Amino acid sequence: MNIKRIISEDELSRDHFLSKLKTTEDFNLRQAYDAFNHLYQQMQQSKDGTRRGIVGMEDFIEAMLMILITGQNLLIRGVPGLAKTRAVLLLASLLGVVFRRIQSTPDLMPSDMQYREQLVIDDKGKHKIEWYPGPVFSNLVLNDEIDRATPKTQSALLEVMEEKKVSVHGRGRYAARPMKSISDKQEIDEAEQLEKLHKDDENKKLKGYFDRKKINPENKDELALFFIATQNGIEQEGTYPLPEAQMDRFLFMTLLDNPPQRHLEGIAADSFIGNNSGINPTRFLNEHLKTVYFLVMVKEKLLSESARQAFFQTPVWHGISDLWECTHLNPTRDGYKQTNKGLEVRNYIKASPGKVHLQAVRELMERPQNSDLRMPRIELGASPRGLLGLIRAAHAQALLENSFENGELKVLWSHVEKVAPMVLRHRIKLNQADIHRSSSDYVIENLLACFRNHF
Repeated sequence: MNIKRIISEDELSRDHFLSKLKTTEDFNLRQAYDAFNHLYQQMQQSKDGTRRGIVGMEDFIEAMLMILITGQNLLIRGVPGLAKTRAVLLLASLLGVVFRRIQSTPDLMPSDMQYREQLVIDDKGKHKIEWYPGPVFSNLVLNDEIDRATPKTQSALLEVMEEKKVSVHGRGRYAARPMKSISDKQEIDEAEQLEKLHKDDENKKLKGYFDRKKINPENKDELALFFIATQNGIEQEGTYPLPEAQMDRFLFMTLLDNPPQRHLEGIAADSFIGNNSGINPTRFLNEHLKTVYFLVMVKEKLLSESARQAFFQTPVWHGISDLWECTHLNPTRDGYKQTNKGLEVRNYIKASPGKVHLQAVRELMERPQNSDLRMPRIELGASPRGLLGLIRAAHAQALLENSFENGELKVLWSHVEKVAPMVLRHRIKLNQADIHRSSSDYVIENLLACFRNHF
């Protein structure tokens, strides 16, 4: 992230990340950059400023910020002990939104996440069934070790991850927004709070651009649920692989590895001191609605109608669409399986002689089958949701890098290159013959190399 200034220790410990916004001016994405820059540095530094909150993991922190900007879901894969859960807890602490955590186990049931129904007998002896919302009715949900849940429980998350709603038996569909819950102490009914704010014209809590926006609690696109899941990449026993449909619902899949040696001293010192300062999920809870309003405005501005029209006229958009198309390449010679899709792509490339990068991809794919430099065969390419993910992620990366031109956000190909591995690695499935000798990251790296010199 392109950090503009270092935040003082007092600001880190005292201020919510939106405290520096100038609420008297019209909202713009430059203000959003200032806020996310503040939040990024808070993630990197501890509460008292003497130690770092999360040592290293810059790309991981940026991925979490981009999830907030786009309102999507994030899958984190890494070995145990890399502070994955700690990082999400710290993010929830600094945001001030309603946060709940789910620990997946083989005996976890869908009702443990969605809602519970209970038979209640009142004072008059009448029987009725009460329902109680589960932890998915929140702003930010962390599902730890999601692959330890059974397929039945994993599938129960499909609706809430994509549509941000939960189907309650006999009651219809409810937006996945914070509601009173019996599962923990965070009893916040967001709908009641918003109703009071809308009725109270004298309310001064939300100033400037915040009171120009009226949020409808039933609108899933406004009160978005941010879903983050962790996955242990080395354990196989007692785990259940996520289905392709669920993997595709994650905008990003980030891979965490052991930290480099230069970070070991900071990690060791932090653990010896027992630093848990700043990690309190209810720390800025009174700023909860302000955060929600801000994220709604960022999402609206990022891909507004005018921004979309301008973006679709740029070479970067054509490069993204070509990159997506290349994930479906399936050459028809040298032992490759012949498919109609492969013929379509081959003819498409031949009909585009001016697109040198596509010619380079074709040559890479058509190398002899026994060549070590041959591109692995792609069995399943990225879905249209992956194409939309590339667009959203590239815009979010441009915002985090403060890429503006004449006051407007400008997306560069370097932004696409930065986010493409995270967006595509879990959406590309290799042929069984090649899956053991290569990886989707290798495919993405080779595809991007073919595009690199043409933007």
